[in-house]
Amino acid sequence: MPGRALRRRVDAAVEAVTFVVGSRRKKERVGRLLLEPVAELPMVSEVRRRGFMVGIELEGFPIETRIGHRVTLEARARGAIIRPLGDTVVLMPPLSIESAELRRLVEITAAAISAAAGAASLATAA
Repeated sequence: MPGRALRRRVDAAVEAVTFVVGSRRKKERVGRLLLEPVAELPMVSEVRRRGFMVGIELEGFPIETRIGHRVTLEARARGAIIRPLGDTVVLMPPLSIESAELRRLVEITAAAISAAAGAASLATAA
């Protein structure tokens, strides 16, 4: 019996280490994935990251445009829930997110930023 208890503890420890290592790899992937397609958009002035949280700052829009809000509406229409903080779009994916889901979240975010920026440009031109 003591052998089984020890085995359960070892299994739990291995699982915890695997989770932490996997989370680190995912954080690195978030950085790489977000810094490529999103940071290259002309309306993105900065991409900040702290762990799994990412802030994407947008520039060149009047405050009345509410560009962050427009981006979140575009993202929701595409199937992702993201959050605005003024002209900054915030992503907070769960630690359990799979690589394919993370990639999709980034694709949706980039598309939402482009669509919202295009719509905002048309609205301010009118």
